[in-house]
Amino acid sequence: MGPTALLLTDGVRAVILDDAGTRCLPSGVALSLLLLAQTIVMADDALDAQEIEGMRRCRVQASSSSLSEITPIH
Repeated sequence: MGPTALLLTDGVRAVILDDAGTRCLPSGVALSLLLLAQTIVMADDALDAQEIEGMRRCRVQASSSSLSEITPIH
């Protein structure tokens, strides 16, 4: 497993916490990190929505039947 670090930002300030200690990052980097994190969250939400829609479609297709598929009762 590679190195681990925790990035904290509010868009104005940013710090990296890792085994080496704490490092402050410039404000321009802080804003970029915040925008990147927001983009990742939005992409993840979009993928979740696509997966949910795909599962819904599969369920509808699996549960639908036509009259020709139903055996008549005499």
